[in-house]
Order: sequence, then structure tokens, then C-alpha cells
Amino acid sequence: MSLKKLFKERSNKSVRDEDGKHKKSERPEESLQEIEGRYRKLLSHTQAIQYTHDLQGQFLSVDQETTELLGYDRNSLLNMNVSALLASEVRHQF
Repeated sequence: MSLKKLFKERSNKSVRDEDGKHKKSERPEESLQEIEGRYRKLLSHTQAIQYTHDLQGQFLSVDQETTELLGYDRNSLLNMNVSALLASEVRHQF
């Protein structure tokens, strides 16, 4: 789900009190930039490899943990296809 869609979905939800009546949210709605900032901060502090690739397997984004674990710099990975990192016996399945 895109961040914009998530933001719209969250913005459209109403808040109700214990009696089921509409009430104002206790915190003001966050801007898309604030949500995206929190998401990026979370990803930058996670100790797991995180990357995205397109349908052909071309890396689109990689985090620092991925570069350290795989031993490649960011630019090298962004110019690679995921299949290059797979064992030769399973590469054809990708």
C-alpha cells in the first residue's frame, strides 16, 4: 500500500468515544511527510536486510544492512539483478 493511500485511509477514519459518538482525535493528523519520515527512520534502524526490486529483479533500493551483509556498496547493488546473488542451481527459478 502506498503511503499516500495509507494516509488517505487513516485520515478518513472517524474516532468515536465510549458511547459511540464522534469525537475529535486527540492528536492532530500527521502529514504525509511526517509519516514517511517515521517510516524511513524505522527502516534505517532495523537490523534486517531490506530492498526492493522490479519485476525483472533489478534492485531499486537497498538499505545499509543489505550492503554490509552482502559485501557490495549501494551503487553496485543498484546496478545488479537479484538473480546474480542466487545460487546457480536455483537462479533459473527466479
